[in-house]
Amino acid sequence: MYTKIAFNDTKVNISNDIKMMADKVSSLIPVIHAFSALKEGEDFGLKMSQMTINGLNLIAYAQSGIYLERDDCKGFDLLIPMEGQNHTVVGRTKYQFNAGETAFLAASERRQSTLRRSGVNIGLNADRLNKTCASIMGVEDKKVIDLNIRTPSLQHDKIKFSILFKSIFNHINFVDGNKKILNRLLLDDYLYRLCAALLHPELFLVGNTFNGKEPQVRLELGLLCEWMNGHIQQPISLTQMEEQSGLSSRVLQYSFKKSFGMRPVEWLRKQRIHAAHAILMKSDKKIRG
Repeated sequence: MYTKIAFNDTKVNISNDIKMMADKVSSLIPVIHAFSALKEGEDFGLKMSQMTINGLNLIAYAQSGIYLERDDCKGFDLLIPMEGQNHTVVGRTKYQFNAGETAFLAASERRQSTLRRSGVNIGLNADRLNKTCASIMGVEDKKVIDLNIRTPSLQHDKIKFSILFKSIFNHINFVDGNKKILNRLLLDDYLYRLCAALLHPELFLVGNTFNGKEPQVRLELGLLCEWMNGHIQQPISLTQMEEQSGLSSRVLQYSFKKSFGMRPVEWLRKQRIHAAHAILMKSDKKIRG
């Protein structure tokens, strides 16, 4: 039952006490007001690790069958299965989601999981997800994501989302779950962008051309670079770059590559190195003087 979970496997809560774990889960996710074993008298087990990165709540788990009720009109969960076959029943509808094949988008509802399973629960905010999606696409409309309950595929063309999610969860393990580092890395932004792409895979199919607007793009790119240099000491995410410039993800990446021969994150890293070098040189002159 207690298989290795996606992150912080050595820092977990493990229990066969349903009441204790119900209290624990309710404290971590206040919108859950009912949490119990699927059937009375049935063996129960839950292994869980929770963390929050810049407001994004993540729970890695391995569990037996459970029943839960959740009330939150704005929030919803994206369940990424890490191992085995899983299915959840909402009302009279059964949703199958298997590791490496499909995820499960769960909006506010009462649901029961009828199989032992392991995975990661990503607690998403609908407004932020739609804003992130719109920024990637370079559009004004913020309501671009379908938030209905469904099982999105974890593979689109040659893109294997399950591997991309695992890579992000591995980052948590690489820094031993250090929240300060993860906050500075803006791992929450990467997860929101990946979730947006999973739920709207057409994001990866947007063209790279300027569509006849190259002079305007150059202007927006120049203003963006000026803004980033003015905020060089602060964490800056790709989503912030898109919002600040008004450029879609594809155009932003393409224009940086064409203008500077590198991606925007590489350009920003290089500017930070130059800024740090300038500070060191200035300090060195003061010491010698």
